[in-house]
Amino acid sequence: MVLAEYCAPHFATQCAEADPEGFAAKLDVLMEARNEQFFGLGGGRFRTRKGAAIFLWVQLPDNVNT
Repeated sequence: MVLAEYCAPHFATQCAEADPEGFAAKLDVLMEARNEQFFGLGGGRFRTRKGAAIFLWVQLPDNVNT
């Protein structure tokens, strides 16, 4: 509850200052790391949603113990 109270007045400001190009660059780095680190896991599904460049959804195969 304390965190919610603290964040509420600052949320709109943070969203207005968001840098979509910066997020896209960070997503590129994340995707490179994904290619390096998940190579031997036998697959997995990775996807992003257009316009939501700060999110990467991951679905690991059943044989991976999460």
